[in-house]
Amino acid sequence: MTDSEMITVSEASTVSGYTPQHIRLLIRQGLINARRAGGIWLIEASSLSNYIDSNPKPGPKSDKPDA
Repeated sequence: MTDSEMITVSEASTVSGYTPQHIRLLIRQGLINARRAGGIWLIEASSLSNYIDSNPKPGPKSDKPDA
């Protein structure tokens, strides 16, 4: 992937291992950059890569600070 490359939700799902529904959730939450083009979402590959590199943990978040 190049920095300026745009990929589809399906491609993002394959690259990341997340479901297409989760990719769309990340778009809605503004956690990855994407734009609509002709009825499909195009995701900035670098934005997805940065999100994956941030190592997000699934599941509910604790209110307690890490010890």
